[in-house]
Amino acid sequence: MNVLLQKLFDFSRMESGQLPFHMVQADLAEFAAAYAARREASPDPGQVRFRLRREQELMPGIRMDVDQIRRVFDNLLENSLKYAGVQPVEIEIAIRAEKEPNAAKVILTWKDNGQGVPPEKLSRIFDRFYRCDESRSEKGSGVGLYVVKYIVERHGGQIEARNEGGLKLILTFPAAGSEGENDV
Repeated sequence: MNVLLQKLFDFSRMESGQLPFHMVQADLAEFAAAYAARREASPDPGQVRFRLRREQELMPGIRMDVDQIRRVFDNLLENSLKYAGVQPVEIEIAIRAEKEPNAAKVILTWKDNGQGVPPEKLSRIFDRFYRCDESRSEKGSGVGLYVVKYIVERHGGQIEARNEGGLKLILTFPAAGSEGENDV
């Protein structure tokens, strides 16, 4: 009950624009590696397995709020564990950088080995209170991916979803110092 109340409190602060963001420059690939290692060392390591792929050795940093990006990862993991429909859930995290003429970006993909989302529902998974499970047989509030989208956008980024042998989420962030960077 306390977890649900905290989520609702944070959601209320987010909706009112009062959720603070404390931005620092950090390496998203290093953050993802530390997150995966910490989660795999949890009491039930057989429940989830991570595979991390860093596509470049040198990766530009991004401006991020570490606590909010942790919340993004927690929500993505909770969503994968809840809806993948397989055991163990395997999460592949891939991180790469791309340079464009006026900006650089860091792209993180989060892909699980689950059943994906029905194609007709894929475009709505980031909507507030939307749940693919209309029967409500699964626990959940329908705000997890909405919060993820909000946080990614507050970082100046974008998120999209695809079905590719499971649910694949693509998070794109401006590299620190890029023209497209959002200074929150």
